[in-house]
Amino acid sequence: MGGERAERLVPAVGAGAVRGTGVCMTSQSTEILSDQKAKMNKPEQHSGDFEEDGVDLIEIIIALAENALLLLLAPLFIGVLTYAVMHALPQRFESVSIVRVVPPVVSNLDGDQLSINPAEVPAVVAAYMTASPVLDAAMVKSGIVTEPSIATIERVRSELKSKIKTRVESDGQSITLVVSDKSPVMAQRLANVILESTFIESRPRPNERFRLEGELTQIKKRMQELSTTRQLVQSVIEQGSPGGELGKLVESYALISSQQSQIQRRILSIQVRLEGLTNETLLQNPTLPTAPVSPKKLMIAVLSTLLFGLLMLTLVLIRESWRKSYVSGQHGARITALKRKYGFGG
Repeated sequence: MGGERAERLVPAVGAGAVRGTGVCMTSQSTEILSDQKAKMNKPEQHSGDFEEDGVDLIEIIIALAENALLLLLAPLFIGVLTYAVMHALPQRFESVSIVRVVPPVVSNLDGDQLSINPAEVPAVVAAYMTASPVLDAAMVKSGIVTEPSIATIERVRSELKSKIKTRVESDGQSITLVVSDKSPVMAQRLANVILESTFIESRPRPNERFRLEGELTQIKKRMQELSTTRQLVQSVIEQGSPGGELGKLVESYALISSQQSQIQRRILSIQVRLEGLTNETLLQNPTLPTAPVSPKKLMIAVLSTLLFGLLMLTLVLIRESWRKSYVSGQHGARITALKRKYGFGG
């Protein structure tokens, strides 16, 4: 009887175990399916970032489209206004002239070309053009000064000097004179007066002329003596000196030639100083300007339009970013804290 009871218990236990195992397997399958569905429904991180970036770009395009009229008309208005203001401002015209100072070039007895320092004359002439005597003469001849007072003369002289620009060209033998004024006719007139006064100032004063002429006479006399001595030494050398005298004669001949070259350079310098400058040295007479050199109306108007347009675009983007962040509440807590810190809004 006990054996029968044991036989009945064994199948019951086996069936219960089978039923428990089935329930456990069903629960695990359900969890696996749920995890797979969650993974399928969960979007990838880069995909979400892409959508967010796409939305931001679209919002920017929409903001630009909404403010297109403002972004176009406001910079154009500023550009037109700037161009009108530039027209109202005083214009500046420039008269340009070129003076060529070519030092005389001659040959010495040996056939070598001699000239004074070519950089001296242009530098001196450029200094004359802005010197006080030239400016004072230009003020009187052009009729700028009407009240002969010291304060007026100093002020007008300073203003006139600021209108004059000189430039020694790369060849070292010519000068470019640029005179500016509000009127093109006055610019040309001032240039002519300055050149005329410069030519006068380039000539020596009576006392200096007397000194230079006396020095020139003495130098020419010395030059004649050296020429006579040189001819005598040359004839002795050609005849042939006995002994060791020939070497000394050759040294004396070379020394005389060197002295003659130095004297010739000094003669050229004195002659240039005595002659001064004339209208023949002008390569280009003062021009009559037809167009102002400043202000650059068109360039300034275009730049102002572009800069103001860039400023408006920046403001529109900042406003759109602020509106989006404020509405979404991203910075709400920080803004509230700042208001409380500085006492705004209670």
